[in-house]
Amino acid sequence: MSAEPTSIEGSITPPTSIDSENSGVGASIQTKRT
Repeated sequence: MSAEPTSIEGSITPPTSIDSENSGVGASIQTKRT
């Protein structure tokens, strides 16, 4: 059962990191446009 939760947590960690980076890039572009 430990393998199931571990797999889910690992899968969630990667997307979270990408979302954070995407958010930063979007904000940077918006600021430049403004």
